[in-house]
Parts: sequence; structure tokens; C-alpha cells
Amino acid sequence: MADTVEAAGWQVTIVAMPTGDELRPDDRRIVRLNLQRSNTVRAQSATLYRGLRRVVPTPAANFMRYMALRFFADPEKYFFSMYSGLLSTMKPDVFMAVDLPVLGVTRWAAENAGAQLIYDSHELFAEQEQSEWEKARWRQIETTHIQSCDAVITVNRSIARELEHRYSIPVVNVVYNAVRLPPALDRSSLFHRIYGLSPDSKIVLLQGGLSPGRNLEALVEAMRFVSDSIVHLVILGNGEMLQRLKAITHRFGLFERVHFHPAVPQERLLAYTAAADVGVIPYLATCMNNLFCTPNKLFEYIAAGVPILANDLPEISRVVVGHDIGRVGDMGSAKKIADLIEDCFKCEGRLGHWRSNLQSVREILSWQQEEKMVLKIFDALQTTRQPADGASSREAK
Repeated sequence: MADTVEAAGWQVTIVAMPTGDELRPDDRRIVRLNLQRSNTVRAQSATLYRGLRRVVPTPAANFMRYMALRFFADPEKYFFSMYSGLLSTMKPDVFMAVDLPVLGVTRWAAENAGAQLIYDSHELFAEQEQSEWEKARWRQIETTHIQSCDAVITVNRSIARELEHRYSIPVVNVVYNAVRLPPALDRSSLFHRIYGLSPDSKIVLLQGGLSPGRNLEALVEAMRFVSDSIVHLVILGNGEMLQRLKAITHRFGLFERVHFHPAVPQERLLAYTAAADVGVIPYLATCMNNLFCTPNKLFEYIAAGVPILANDLPEISRVVVGHDIGRVGDMGSAKKIADLIEDCFKCEGRLGHWRSNLQSVREILSWQQEEKMVLKIFDALQTTRQPADGASSREAK
């Protein structure tokens, strides 16, 4: 999005948290927060809260999360303390709040600067897997600020309708998290070479962050029930679930058919993706946010021309079934996932049909198409803004 806006003549600054990786060069547009100047107790409490979010819900964990959130790290206060100092020094024409945690402080900064405000909601943040009191607090924050936005963006139609209905907003703009389309990618035997697999082996790929709540344990266990030994599962990515998934692999003796590959740089990712026969999305509707999800991997598979096997969720089905580029079904258990995987490879002609459809669909569901909406939104903001000094430069943060 920053590339698109900058190419249209805007000066772009990206305000971000520290990465923890000082050796990785930053994008020249990024300004990172200096957290050493922030409230230490609040920062430590927020770290504790985020850690407890990963714990399977128990009464003790819920109570500790409540204490951390209520008395030390109320989300709005926490993000205000992190961002307000730097944002107060900036005077752009447009501020964009990327997701709910920073909406409050970004609205404050926009009002101080006399700037316009865009809210880019990447998910139903208030409807994630969390306790009811956490959901209520996030809803309260969103209710307080969303009506003050000059434009609201989200990632699919279901979330747009939910935001429109929930907050009586006339229009929420939909911009898919699509990938900037590269040249056509040839299918390769990259994973066959890396893992020493026979040429006739079939690759089911799961790529992305290995986080809890994504049904990844059942996906790995499903390989117990896939009878065709030429089918292999490759998990490409890093995250807190990695060691648990490896433990499941060894517990069931699946280490010859389940393979792990560390995350690769974004600019190289699609070359790996294109080496798969099928890309899998096993997410379950464990909360409204998951129910309506359209994860990045959906569009990465499409851009790489890889057919998709996914749980039957409304927005994923809209894309996969609507464009006839894969199969959706019930992934509520390891056995059901295995049945879908086996069915997927029963007919090579069907896989070929999906791959053929993807050649045109990847052109339609690409960032080159989605960025047109972004430019339309920014153009509309510009027409409603009349700079007092007549300056022609435009700046977005």
C-alpha cells in the first residue's frame, strides 16, 4: 500500500515498533519507536499480557490477563504511550491507522495535525479468540473512534458488512490483501530436491506464521490417515507452534512425510510456493474473526498458481469455489482433513483444471487490481482537502 500511494505522488512515512532484528535493513520510509523512553511498567505488563494471550484459556490465565489489561496495560493507554510522542511531531495531510490497537492514538494525532484519518482494519480485531471482557474493551475502543474516520478500509465483504452494520457506517471499502503479481512462475521440484523426495511425490503446502488457533495440530496429525505414501506435507514458516508441531510429527512417526522449512524473505516466497501441488488453509470458525478470514496465504497461493484446499469458511469459499480454483470442506478433525487431501489427488485432471483457471484468476485477484481502490480513496480525500497555504505536496503517515 505504501508503494502504491508513493507512486501516486505522496510522501510516505511508516511508523512502526522495533523489530528486534537490528541486522535487517529497514525500508527507508520506516521510522521506528524508541521504547526506551516509554513507561517501563506498562511496557512490561503489555509484554506479559501478550504472552498470556497465547496460553490456553484457564480461569487463572484469564484472571492474570484481566489484571495486566485493567491495571497496567489498558490497550488504548498502552498504545497511546508508545506512539503519541512520535506522532505528535508529525504534520501530514493523512494519517492511516493500521488495525484497531493504534486507532485511538492515530485519531488523536490526526486531530492535532488537522489531518484526515483512514482506518485500515485488517481483521475483526475485537472478535478474536479472547475473553468476553477483552472483546468488550476492544469494541468500546472501536465504537469511540471509528465514526471520526474519513475513510474505512477492510479486507473482505463480510467484515465490511459487519463494520457497517455494527457502527452504522455508510461505506467500508474492501481491499483484498492481494499480492503484487510477479511474472508467471514455473512449477518446480524445489521441495523434492530439498527433502530428497521421489519425482512422483505430491506436495501439500502450509505457509505462514505458525500461531495457535489455526488448526495446525490437526493438519499435521492428518498425515497419519493419508494412505498414499507419495503425499507429503511441507510446513514453511516460523512461530510459537513450531516445536509443538515437530513433537506431534515425531509422536506419530511422521517425520518422513511431514517436513519443516524456515520462513523465507517475502521477495523469495512465491518461488517456494510454486513448488507445491496444493496449498492448504485449515483455519476453523472458532471465533467471528476466523469465520470471516481471508489470510495472506490465500492470495499467495493464487499468485503462485497453486490450487487451494481449505476449510469451508464463507470468504475463503467465495474466492476458492467462486473462481473454481480448489476445494473446500470440513476440516474439523485430522481424519476429515486427510479425507480431503486424498480426494484432492484422486483426479489429476481436476488439479490441472484448477491450475488452468488460476492463470486468469491470478490476474484478477492481484495487487495491481486492488490498488485501484486505494488510489480512489486517496484521490477522494484529496478532493475534499484544500490546503490553506496552497501547497501541492502530499504526505501520508
